[in-house]
Amino acid sequence: DTFPKDKIAMSIGIVSAMFSIGVSIGLLGGGWIVSNYRWEYCYYLVAPLFCILLAAFYFLVRDAGVFVKGRSIDYPGAVAMSVCILALLIAMTLIDGSSVTDPVVLAFLALFLVMLVLFIRIERWAKEPLVKPSLLAGKGKGAHITAFLFGIAMFMLYQTLPYLLGAPESYG
Repeated sequence: DTFPKDKIAMSIGIVSAMFSIGVSIGLLGGGWIVSNYRWEYCYYLVAPLFCILLAAFYFLVRDAGVFVKGRSIDYPGAVAMSVCILALLIAMTLIDGSSVTDPVVLAFLALFLVMLVLFIRIERWAKEPLVKPSLLAGKGKGAHITAFLFGIAMFMLYQTLPYLLGAPESYG
């Protein structure tokens, strides 16, 4: 969306390589940390790195089409997306200790759906949307939807694999 056409192939290759290396290091390093310490330490180690990378991005990436003067940030879209994701995560967390028919779980699932619809409406009318609806139209829509679903599947695999491998043999 923001790269010049002659640099798209190279940038996709760099991102793919970084993703592969990061996942490999993350799975191996995360497994080692969880084996020797507690799972919370994974977050304690990543938080300082995130802050360093955020500062490096801000100071080193001058114009990626984000910091252009006159552009606005879609705060209503960001709030709607945040509440949407938070409601879904809380509902999924509560389902673990109760059932899907629990009124509190149903309330959070309803909040998730309402905020998802609201987020989509906000993005359609926003001057500078967080997620451009045009990316889901035209020739590339199949690729974008496939990449989105593939990303979710990979995240779910990487998130649940350590729990499955660390479960007692009696669980199967």
